[in-house]
Amino acid sequence: MINSWGKNWGNNGFTWIKYPDFNHFCVWAAEEIPPEKQEEENTGLSGAISFKLISGEPVKLITKENYFQTEEPLLSGTRFNLTLSNNEPAYVYAIGSDLTFKCQIIFPFNNNINPYLPYKQNNIALPGEGYNFQLDTTLGKTYFLFLYSPVKLDIDSISKNIEYSNGNFYDRIQNVLGEKLVNKKDINLNLESSGEIH
Repeated sequence: MINSWGKNWGNNGFTWIKYPDFNHFCVWAAEEIPPEKQEEENTGLSGAISFKLISGEPVKLITKENYFQTEEPLLSGTRFNLTLSNNEPAYVYAIGSDLTFKCQIIFPFNNNINPYLPYKQNNIALPGEGYNFQLDTTLGKTYFLFLYSPVKLDIDSISKNIEYSNGNFYDRIQNVLGEKLVNKKDINLNLESSGEIH
C-alpha cells in the first residue's frame, strides 16, 4: 500500500497488510479508470506465473503441448507458493483441481475481490500473503488453470462446467471454453530458469 503523506511515513512511503486484515478493516475501495485509458491499455494478454517451494527454490517444470508439468513428482506434504503477474491489464482467474475434477477457485479468493488487474506488473500471491499450498496424502495429480481475459468471466459457471464435463482436465477446459480460448498458434509459452512461466 502506498500512502498520501509522503516518503517519511512507513517504509519510504509504503506499508504492507495481509489480505485477511485488509478484508476485515476495509469497508470499501474504488478506483476510477477513464474509458480511453482502458481501451488504450487492453491491447493484448500476457503475464507470468512463478511456482516455488517455500524455501524459495523454483519448482522444475517441463513444457508439454500447451501446458506445463513438474519435471519430477512432488511428495505429499510439499509446500509451495504461486505468484501471478500480468504484463497487460486483464481479468485474471485461477482454479485448482485434482483427479476428482472438483474445482476450487483460488483467485479471486472471494466475491469481494475484483479479478481486474488494471496496471501492468500486478503480483498476486496464491493462496495469499503468509500462506502456502500443501500437497495432501492422496496420490494423483493436482491441476492449476490460469485464465487471462480482456473481459470479465463468470468464473463460478466455468468452474462448475469443468467439474461436470468429460475427459481429462485439459479436455474439460477445451469443452467448456472452446472458441473463447486463444488459438494455439497465437500462444507463446516460455519457461524461465527462475521458475517463471511467461
